[in-house]
Amino acid sequence: MRTYLLVATAAVLGALAAACSNDNYSYADVTMPVGDPAATINFAGSGSITVAEGSAVEAQITLMANNGDQLTGEIVSENANILEVLPVMDASAYVFMGISAGTTDVEVVVNGREVQTVTATVTALPASSMPATIDAATAGAGAAGPDA
Repeated sequence: MRTYLLVATAAVLGALAAACSNDNYSYADVTMPVGDPAATINFAGSGSITVAEGSAVEAQITLMANNGDQLTGEIVSENANILEVLPVMDASAYVFMGISAGTTDVEVVVNGREVQTVTATVTALPASSMPATIDAATAGAGAAGPDA
C-alpha cells in the first residue's frame, strides 16, 4: 500500500512540476489595435498604456510562455474608475477605455498570480477643441436662440 502511495505521489508531483515549468510567463503579444489611433498599448519590457479620456482601443492580446506556448490568463485594471479593461468574447481581445484622467496599473494575471504590471495613463481632454471665441458665441446663442 505504501509503495502505491509513494508512486502515486511521485506521479502527481512530477505532473505538477511539468505543468509549472510550462506556464512561466514570458510576454504579452499585442496585435491589431483598433479604435483611438493616438492610444498606445505596449506590454514589452516594463510597458506602458496611454488612452485619452472618453476614448477606447481594442487589441488582440496573446499571453506567451517561455517555451512558446500560449497561456490562459487575464488583463485587469487596478482602478476601473480611471481605465476600464474589458475582455471581448473569448478573452483573446481586450478593450481599454479611458474613463477619467489619471494613472493606474494594469496587471497580467496567469494562474491566479500577477506576472506583469504595466503603468496606464489616461490623458485629460482639452477643455474645448473649439477656439474660445466660437465656443463662447455658441454657448450664448444656444440659450437665447438665434433671433434674440
